[in-house]
Amino acid sequence: MITGARLVDLSGTELVRFNVAPLRLQRLGLGYPEPRVSATARPGRDGEDDTTAYHGASAITLELVVLDNDVVGRDEWVARIRGYLAPGQRSWLHVASTDWPVERRILVRGDQAPAVFESRGAQKIQVGLRAPDGVMQSTTVTTQTLYPTAGAQGGAALPWAFPVTLDPGNVPGAATVTNGGTVAAFPVVDIYGFCTDPVVKNLSTGQQIGFVGLTINAGDFLRVDFAGRLVLLGNEIGQSRYPLLDFAASTWWSLPPGPTLVAFIPGNPGASCQAVLSFRDTTI
Repeated sequence: MITGARLVDLSGTELVRFNVAPLRLQRLGLGYPEPRVSATARPGRDGEDDTTAYHGASAITLELVVLDNDVVGRDEWVARIRGYLAPGQRSWLHVASTDWPVERRILVRGDQAPAVFESRGAQKIQVGLRAPDGVMQSTTVTTQTLYPTAGAQGGAALPWAFPVTLDPGNVPGAATVTNGGTVAAFPVVDIYGFCTDPVVKNLSTGQQIGFVGLTINAGDFLRVDFAGRLVLLGNEIGQSRYPLLDFAASTWWSLPPGPTLVAFIPGNPGASCQAVLSFRDTTI
């Protein structure tokens, strides 16, 4: 059961709670994201070949009752809510439920917030939001540190005694991460130097992101944002390393629901070299 909702700006500052006096949340509607349909008719026969795989934005509605308040008047609260939802502003809508261990959040902008000013007393308003990503994320971030080595690489001593059992070798920097959501989550990976031409590989699918001609010095880090498709040294906008991607071998992969085996494979790793992978459980 939904127990509350609140609006938080992109810096993490709470703007308003929709379930604390003088506001009363009556109903929350989380719309299904619009499928980006990709389908063609089958020539000479019924049906169609449907290859739809992606979705667009979703619509959210909040039905509120705004009460009169001696500190801040009813009409002022309505004006504030309308201001928070200005079309050019982006915020996080946090939603709590008795069925979820933590809140979930969804990026929103205002779509409609009509105000009909009536006589004194409670006023009902319906707020419409647009969620560009169409998905909800856990407010808790899951992180996994990936190291460039994982112990001994295996081997066998002679003479051999038959039958021979060969243990599988270790994969440098391999670890299993689990997306507890229902749809794919896109990770962010911070790669710390010193290393050269690092590769972050999804061993479950064989996909990878790698670099050619890239050096990350000790004390520096490279942020690889899989959702935004950004590669920034020190997470600075003016320090893009996108041109150094190995475009022939790289794919912007994601973490499907459930466990995924990932690996960090850098060249010439120094003592401080490691990668920190982070993501949020994602639901539709």
